Amino acid sequence: MSSNKGYPDHHHRRRSRFEHLDRLIPLLALGVIAYFASRATAERRAAQRQLADLLAAAAINAAPVAPNAEPAERGKIRTGLNRFGTTKKFLVLAMLVALIAYVMGGSTFATFSAETGNPASTVSSGTLTLSDQVNAATVCNSYGANSQDNYNAACDAILALTNQAPGATDTSGTYIGGYAKVTIKNTGSIDASLFSLFGPYVNGVLSTQVNSGAMVGTGQTVTGFTVSALEGPVSTNDKIILNFGATNQEFCAGSSVGASNTTTTIPISGGYSVAAGTSNACPGASGAIAAGTTFAVGTRLNDTSSDTTPSNTDCYDVKTTTSPVVGATKGTDLNFNPLTGNPFCSTALFWIQEQSVVGGNTYNYCWFGRGSPFGDQGGNTEDSNGQCRTPTQMTLSSNVTTSAATTTTLNGAINNVTTAVVVNSGASFSNGDTVVIDSEEMTIVSGGGTNSWVVTRAVNGTTAASHSNSATVTKTAAFSLNDGGNLHGNIRTNDQITLVESGSTLTCYSTANYYIAASSTISVTGCYGAPSTTFDGSAAVKDTTALTALNGSNPSSTISNFDTAHLATGAIFMPPLTANGTDNPAATVQLAAHGDPNSKDIRIFYVGVYFPSPAGTNQNYLQGLLSTFGLNFHIDQ
Repeated sequence: MSSNKGYPDHHHRRRSRFEHLDRLIPLLALGVIAYFASRATAERRAAQRQLADLLAAAAINAAPVAPNAEPAERGKIRTGLNRFGTTKKFLVLAMLVALIAYVMGGSTFATFSAETGNPASTVSSGTLTLSDQVNAATVCNSYGANSQDNYNAACDAILALTNQAPGATDTSGTYIGGYAKVTIKNTGSIDASLFSLFGPYVNGVLSTQVNSGAMVGTGQTVTGFTVSALEGPVSTNDKIILNFGATNQEFCAGSSVGASNTTTTIPISGGYSVAAGTSNACPGASGAIAAGTTFAVGTRLNDTSSDTTPSNTDCYDVKTTTSPVVGATKGTDLNFNPLTGNPFCSTALFWIQEQSVVGGNTYNYCWFGRGSPFGDQGGNTEDSNGQCRTPTQMTLSSNVTTSAATTTTLNGAINNVTTAVVVNSGASFSNGDTVVIDSEEMTIVSGGGTNSWVVTRAVNGTTAASHSNSATVTKTAAFSLNDGGNLHGNIRTNDQITLVESGSTLTCYSTANYYIAASSTISVTGCYGAPSTTFDGSAAVKDTTALTALNGSNPSSTISNFDTAHLATGAIFMPPLTANGTDNPAATVQLAAHGDPNSKDIRIFYVGVYFPSPAGTNQNYLQGLLSTFGLNFHIDQ
């Protein structure tokens, strides 16, 4: 170290100079490359010769001058380079470094480059699945299906009503009136853009596997499909679709097969190539066909030629083989109840009432039945209150006791339009009171406390009529009907509510709209009849207005009509609700992903069946029959 003190450190100067070059070369090289890349071939060669001369000069300048070089030689070299400033010297050297690769590469050139890495990048798909729960039974999940199409045929039955009679309501279960609560949830991680409901085709699920490549058809390896049950009849040449995952394959029924609750086989004559949505008609022109995939046990089978008439729907009638009453006659004992046309399916009324909680608000909508656009509303409109007509009944949890009636009589007959009424004693009547004469109710507008009144005719849904002299005029009363907080059906404003017990009848009118499962007391007014009577939990309390509507002719709301009008190609799409009787058809999400903060991932439905008193129908046709039907809820991304 001491021997170098006071002398120039040539090694140090060499390192310092190249450290500067290392910082400048990449930037300068890029500019030079862009320049020479645009030059013609002839110009490149001229440049090469010039740069070869410059290379030596630049290299000499970049390196230290040897201390023992002749002074004249050192001066000559530096004089030749005086025209280059320091920056230019660095630039030339950088140009040469880049151009060596360019010239020697045979019309190619290399550039300085940089690289960065992003390891372990991932992408995942979301899930779109449904859960189905009937009342408080076990939750059934679409991903629990045997078939790859997420269709779970093992979900609980919605209804199991027995011993039904026309005009009567079922009182055997938790949900009185022949209905059940069905809770549908999107249990997936992504939104469903479409949510729909439809009646299934005549269907079943395979109980025997069909292997990929197996020949299917008359005289082939597989001559038919064995299903655990067949919900409806199959006719010869019906188109049979097997669906497993992404594979849909079409086959042709070789002969007719009746509906069955037990294992049965559908003979197959042949089919078509693997394709979905084709319009070919059976019998298959190709005859026997190879199975395009392995159709495992649990694969769904649909007869897409069904649901065209009441006779070939998923809803089908059979005669009962046992009776719910021990020793009583059963359907198979009778010979006057033919099954032609599925008479029970075509008579039983069907209703689907939604009642979902969205953002803390409860909204109602009638999707099918009387009150829906497909029922008695007319004009393809929905009931403004979102209420289906249901066979509503109540069981009183608190007694209702009437008092002695306040009455008088008419002083002179009246017709059906006059609003002037004269009575014999009006002292106990006030303005605003409602009175009933025969079956018409009127409200006193003026003259209360006197014998001459002005009234409003035909209130509370009653009908104006003529009344004779001395007809009884009775002041009506108001009551609260407590059913314990679980109303079994819907009640509309002004619906007539009757209480019957021990031969006494009290007739009242609802003051508001009440919805199925309501946990509130039902307020009624205009009550008359049965003075000084107590009605308790044994009383039959019914919405007689609703029953009157349901017992009339209403074929549009039957189970058979639901299946034929709303099969898969005519599904009822269910936009989210925004108010009672109002949905949002413009919504892009109809069932939100699981965990939605406003509960838009849950839809709740009450599904019911009512066996009406059919007008003008021979009820022998309906005795001893058992009807079976299904529903499909479906979502799409």
